[in-house]
Amino acid sequence: MSRRYSCSDIKIPEHDGLMEDEDSPQESENEKVLKQCRVAFQEKDSICEASIFKTVKKYFNAGGTPEEVVTSLADSFEGVGNLARQLVLWLQFCGESQANVERFVEQHVKDLLVQNFDPKKADSFFVSDEGDLPGWLEEMISYPTWRNLFYILADKHPDCIMLNFTIKLISDAGFTDEISSVSSASQQIVVFSKILNTSIASILRFRGSTLESILADLTKLVCSSKHTYFYTMSLLHHAGKDRGGGYKLRYLAQELGKRARDMNHDTCHITLALCGAGAYPTIYQSLTSMLTLSKNTLNTGDITTLYQLYSSDDPPPVAFLRLPQLYELLIESLYTPGRKISKEHYDKFIFILGIRSTFLSISLSLSPSPSLSF
Repeated sequence: MSRRYSCSDIKIPEHDGLMEDEDSPQESENEKVLKQCRVAFQEKDSICEASIFKTVKKYFNAGGTPEEVVTSLADSFEGVGNLARQLVLWLQFCGESQANVERFVEQHVKDLLVQNFDPKKADSFFVSDEGDLPGWLEEMISYPTWRNLFYILADKHPDCIMLNFTIKLISDAGFTDEISSVSSASQQIVVFSKILNTSIASILRFRGSTLESILADLTKLVCSSKHTYFYTMSLLHHAGKDRGGGYKLRYLAQELGKRARDMNHDTCHITLALCGAGAYPTIYQSLTSMLTLSKNTLNTGDITTLYQLYSSDDPPPVAFLRLPQLYELLIESLYTPGRKISKEHYDKFIFILGIRSTFLSISLSLSPSPSLSF
């Protein structure tokens, strides 16, 4: 908690009557401090600032006079806080309920903060606070209204140190489920991991509209960067090997991949790398030429290559054909009215679809590369 200063903490330095050299470095430094403090004193309602005691102490230590402090603080006082308090009392006197007045005031303050927030000033104050956590910050994150304000500001200013630290504080305080839609949360691996864990647990527990809302927020967070997407898909892929409930996590990975493609993210290379296609260069090349976001269409040349590989005496793992995107393209090519496939290649399309749908996957423990069996 920040230390609160009282008047007894402020000591006016005594002078022994000896004049220092005019051009001494100490005097120059003191003048600089005095100038900074005078500017701070002239700010509107500066006497109401939480750091005013520290500023006054710096001013006195640099040789400032009490008279100037009193004059500057009195001249800059406008009493905006008192006026706002009086307005609240008037509204209540006119018949507005206390709850409505509080809601109105909070919303107005939120709008002003969002409009005027300066991340550089916030960071300079936060970093220079002598390592202490401001008491008002801990108090603010205990209220839903102000937590929501931090979420809005964090999305608007993702590089602000103070806001990113606050998001971590909120996560540590147990409100992880609230920050799944905050994009800046993905910048901190600890926070991101907590959100991911909470979101996955919620997805496995809920159904209906609640599930859709959680999935939408999780997709936005996971797709905030390539690193977060790869981290998430790697975790789901390896956790999905569990023979108990692993199939649920594999399905979740598929759903996130589909939603990422719908958001115009090219996830083809990550998907193929995780399922082990990199160990089979020919398959990798054929699939990437059809499944990348810029292509997303089948061609007879690559289908023929896959047909030759899977009809050989030593076929590769069938898991590579079980990518949902490939399945959708096969169904679309074969059964969409107006789409024509030459007779020469039609049987090859059917063969690939049949292999994908009927063949058992090689056991995960025996497969030369991880298999995504469903």
